[in-house]
Amino acid sequence: ADSATAPELAVAPNGDAFAVWEQWDGVQHSIFACRYAAGEGWDAVERVETNDTHMATNPAVAVDGQGGAMVAWVQFDGMNFDLWSNRYVAGVGWGSPELAEDYADTVGTFSLDVDASGNATVAFWRYDGFHQVMCANRYVADEGWGSPEQIADGVGDDDYPSVGMDGAGNVVVVWQRYGGSLWDLWSNAYVAGEG
Repeated sequence: ADSATAPELAVAPNGDAFAVWEQWDGVQHSIFACRYAAGEGWDAVERVETNDTHMATNPAVAVDGQGGAMVAWVQFDGMNFDLWSNRYVAGVGWGSPELAEDYADTVGTFSLDVDASGNATVAFWRYDGFHQVMCANRYVADEGWGSPEQIADGVGDDDYPSVGMDGAGNVVVVWQRYGGSLWDLWSNAYVAGEG
């Protein structure tokens, strides 16, 4: 067996958990997941991304309040690094991988969170030709991903986002930006129903 790297774990309040990691599948680096059911144990390992053309790396996972989870990862498309995702629905299993951003340039570090209803938000920087600009996209349960939006002013290099969501679907994203002599912290918020 090949080495598993970059593990991430998310645990639900009831003790269920999801582990995700990167591993060589014999052709490319792929993303795998395993679900832990409290009081029962680990399920079988499943591959959650299916593209063997280019490598997938850096997975992240978050759990919802309904026994589900969302996993996201970075995948090379031959020219740029894109952000992909897959959702686990309790009683159904993993779905099909979906593109979480559709910019025609490279995305960098990212952060993922999910609310109790299975809605998700991912924040990431993308290079716009001048700067690393912080962007975000929202996933609405049973509808899919929306369109990514720039959430920073684009006048500095943004990095290392962190996303937090509450039970009502409100979102706060924080990130760092180099201000010339020091690193500053920036933030932006999404209010459910308002934007």
